[in-house]
Amino acid sequence: MSATETVGGRTSDPVTSTVRVVVAQPTDVTITSPTPGQLLPATGTGDTAAFTVTGHATPGALVTVRLSNGQVRTTTADADGDWSVTFDRVPEGAWTLEASQTVNGTTTVSQPVPIVVDAVEPLAVTSPTPGAHQTASAAGSVDWRVTGTAEPGATVTVVADDGTPVTTTADEDGAWSVVLRLAVGPHTIRVTQTVAGATSAAQSVAVVVDSAVPGDPGTPGDPGTPGTPGIPGAPGTPGTPGTPGTPGVPGTPGAGAVGNGNGTAGGSGSGGLAFTGAEVGPLAGAAGGLVVLGFLLLGLSRLARGIRRRRV
Repeated sequence: MSATETVGGRTSDPVTSTVRVVVAQPTDVTITSPTPGQLLPATGTGDTAAFTVTGHATPGALVTVRLSNGQVRTTTADADGDWSVTFDRVPEGAWTLEASQTVNGTTTVSQPVPIVVDAVEPLAVTSPTPGAHQTASAAGSVDWRVTGTAEPGATVTVVADDGTPVTTTADEDGAWSVVLRLAVGPHTIRVTQTVAGATSAAQSVAVVVDSAVPGDPGTPGDPGTPGTPGIPGAPGTPGTPGTPGTPGVPGTPGAGAVGNGNGTAGGSGSGGLAFTGAEVGPLAGAAGGLVVLGFLLLGLSRLARGIRRRRV
């Protein structure tokens, strides 16, 4: 390629440059979905299936997709090389998909992809719902139950992220459930069912496990109701009265002195009485006995009052 410039009738010397045209190399045509051996449920009229086939090819290439039952679909790959077509009313059975593209007069063909169309119950995840949250325990994880429905007797495989798959078998009603232990953070749960060796497309659910947040202290409870006063105890039994003391020994009666006097009576007269000391002695003895008897009675009276007080 060369170029010149003409100014005022004068033309410059040519400037040349070499340009090389290279024919674009075609990109291999591939089928990305469904995957080989995938189970496609025949949920349409007359137990037929409808599904989309996606893949990759050379940008702008004409892509032809053939199903081994004779159905053919065509499309053009977009600027990124992506393409998709839809098949419908595909009957039950084992079929093969194949895609081809033509670029610069050259046709290339993808690897064949076997599929199985079967009238099985479609796989569904009923819990958790997309975007569900649960709060982790103090250990930093949560045991999350995943439930759903599938073909009765199908093998159901459940896996979170890139963890270890957990399998179970759908019961006679098609119900199934498993428990996954999930750590704090976002997770993607994928579920498939396998029937007669064919595995369905995965159903995906995104969930989040939140870290535990300490709660606020609880409100103090109301004071309790005071208890009922107890019943007063019965009065104690009166003690046994003490033994009365021994009465004291009566004192010794005092000895009175016997008077002894002599009197001389002078005078004259007749028929008169004379007083002598002999008459005073008996009286003094009687008076002393009365004094002793009084003291004895007084002691006995005080002793009797003491005994009565002790008894009371």
